Amino acid sequence: MVEYAPDRRRGFWTSFLDMSSYIGFATAAALATIVELMLTPEQMLDFGWRICFWAALPLGIIGLVLRTRVKESSTFEAAKEHNAELQQEKRGSLKTICKEYWPQLLIGSALVMCAQVTGFIFATYMPSYLTDNLGYDTLHGNILLIPIFLLVAACLPFFGLLSDKVGRKTLMLTGAILGLILAIPAFWLMMLGHVSTTLIGLFLMSLVLMFQISVQPSALPSLFPTHHRYAAMALIFNLSATLLGATAGSVVTVLES
Repeated sequence: MVEYAPDRRRGFWTSFLDMSSYIGFATAAALATIVELMLTPEQMLDFGWRICFWAALPLGIIGLVLRTRVKESSTFEAAKEHNAELQQEKRGSLKTICKEYWPQLLIGSALVMCAQVTGFIFATYMPSYLTDNLGYDTLHGNILLIPIFLLVAACLPFFGLLSDKVGRKTLMLTGAILGLILAIPAFWLMMLGHVSTTLIGLFLMSLVLMFQISVQPSALPSLFPTHHRYAAMALIFNLSATLLGATAGSVVTVLES
């Protein structure tokens, strides 16, 4: 999507990547809510939790088929055609990438960290936080998150369009500053124990998230040349998301205790 999108609308078009993710989160929460309403707690523990996984199986198959049929972008094909020898020599070489592009790797890792720490806390830790810490049952915890997920999905294209107007750097810096300012008020509002304040706290977290993830898909690929883009992106995204994003919930739990 990055390589196909026109330069002046790249932020807008790539924002649909994470938009689809948050529609998926909302759909998953809605499906879990429906299953829980239809079954008893004992049935849910016995077999009901499997229903959501089985429902996702066709989507996984569809995704696999789509990925195998995706054509390379004209940018990639042009680079491959005009740099055949370079492709054979350097493509996918992690040693070359780390040696020649280490500043971009550090910058990209920091950008991924800012977005993924907030994203993992919001999408994966928050359901447990609402039930284990704030006392909501699973049903109401999911219901509270569904409209926030949908709000994020709906707003991302507008933030992507805004990044095309004011620049990606401006939005990401704004998101980082807002994250420092709003983190404590967001959790404080949720800890008040009212549905309204919980929703406001979740909204503040989602606002920080929107500034970050709307820009990340268009910002990261621009750090690397075409013939190293896939390998470098895989390196920085997966390492940062795993080491820093996936552990964010554990860090928050330790801080709470």
